[in-house]
Amino acid sequence: MVEVSLTVSIAHRVILLLVLAVQGARAGDPARLTPRILYPGEDLTARTWIWAPHTVAVRIVNVELLGPEVEAVAPRAVVLRLVRVTAKVENVIGGTPLPESISFYFFTNVTTIGNGAYRYILHLGANSGHIVFLREEAGLLRTIVDVNEPDLEYHTGKHLQADLPLYPPSQQTSGKWVEHPAGDALAYIMLTPGEGSDNAAFAKTLPLAVSSLFHFARTGYVVELLRRLQHNREAGIQRAACDELVRQYMLDDACIEQLQRSSDQSSRELGAALAKRAKADEMRVIQGLEERPLEFADGYSDFGDFKVALSRFAADRRPKVRERACQILRVVYRTDEFPDCRPVRQ
Repeated sequence: MVEVSLTVSIAHRVILLLVLAVQGARAGDPARLTPRILYPGEDLTARTWIWAPHTVAVRIVNVELLGPEVEAVAPRAVVLRLVRVTAKVENVIGGTPLPESISFYFFTNVTTIGNGAYRYILHLGANSGHIVFLREEAGLLRTIVDVNEPDLEYHTGKHLQADLPLYPPSQQTSGKWVEHPAGDALAYIMLTPGEGSDNAAFAKTLPLAVSSLFHFARTGYVVELLRRLQHNREAGIQRAACDELVRQYMLDDACIEQLQRSSDQSSRELGAALAKRAKADEMRVIQGLEERPLEFADGYSDFGDFKVALSRFAADRRPKVRERACQILRVVYRTDEFPDCRPVRQ
């Protein structure tokens, strides 16, 4: 019998994840696995995934379909097949360590009838890198839910585990994400070139990587990582990162001037276009800071860090934007610790 989860509240999700985490290790038989679907629109948040018993970055080795088709919603509106993925663990983000080589399972939709809202996870190709959220069922590793798991593919290669921004929980906190959100480690992996990085693919897919991190990582930390990429030797990566800083995070960043001074014509042309875009956005940014500063500054992350999100505008090249951001930071946080908040030159 197909089990379909229609969870609509945080409480129910917590119960679901706790139950999944403690299920007994029955014989490792894939035939005993049952689909668990959280349908789109059911108020899923990043914590649904971050609370997974295992969060790991893996390199895909092989993907294969198993068993018969399973009709999840009749008549054949949602039809599923069990999938087994063989992968190598490159980094551990959350949970207990796993073997270097693992297999995990999930159900994917296999027909086009009625499946328009769901993605096909079979795009997992050999040697591709993905961040996955796993639990245990029937003594086997399973994805947290089936069909609509987050698509967190990375092209940055393998990273040193010690470099990931992860800290152990303290006695004063209830989990890692409180002290240092696990989403920061996701962002670091997806936005920091490591060993074997495919720089061309990374630059090309960087906008998709940034958008996939909106609800996982703190806005200010993503901005910090994008600014670090301005020191990358690849011009394509510099251009892609600066483009995200201006278009997604509405900054008039110093990277624009860096592009405009580049010896590369494509970089200079993009720099000119981004300077024009930043000027056109100025009044919208000022209005957002005046009317709803905290929401405007951190409209994406589920792990709100308003101070750092606001601070990105303290280094903005537009004097009025910088001045307004610094006023808000001083009033809200009652501190002068922001080094970028210098007097605006007249």
